[in-house]
Amino acid sequence: MLDESNALFKQGQADAAEQRLNRILQRVPTHAIARGNLAAVRTLQGRHAEAMQLLQDLVADHPDYLLGRCNLAQMLLEQDAIDDAHALLVGLIEREQLHIQEAFALYGALARVHQAKGETDAVQTLLSHLQSMVEDEDDERRFRQLKRAIDRPNLLQEFSEHLASLVGPGAKRP
Repeated sequence: MLDESNALFKQGQADAAEQRLNRILQRVPTHAIARGNLAAVRTLQGRHAEAMQLLQDLVADHPDYLLGRCNLAQMLLEQDAIDDAHALLVGLIEREQLHIQEAFALYGALARVHQAKGETDAVQTLLSHLQSMVEDEDDERRFRQLKRAIDRPNLLQEFSEHLASLVGPGAKRP
């Protein structure tokens, strides 16, 4: 059902994706991925306050869930809460292993934080590291979308597209 909701989300069918996610959450209310994806759906629907609350609750319940922290940081950046966004990301880059999806989320969020602080060298370093991880067309698509979001700051639509790219084809690759 999670795969179905991801496919529906990618197709722009937010309401149908939301129904699938709510079914999952009826069975497993603490399901971190479903909760995070529901926040992405609410963002796509323009329900930003609800998305923010979902992510805040998710991070409170699952503080080690990297994607939730990164997505919340991205939303905080949209509200110019740069220090709060940065605080969510401190130390995460020190993890020994990151799934490619986590790397895109983390490096992207960190790049946006550094961009907001005017630290362009740090932004370029993060993008360079991330680009070196690109292995296939899906990674290349994610990188282009992230680069566009960096080049065009504070565009919630770009963030929504970036979230959609994280649940796209190949997102499960270890």
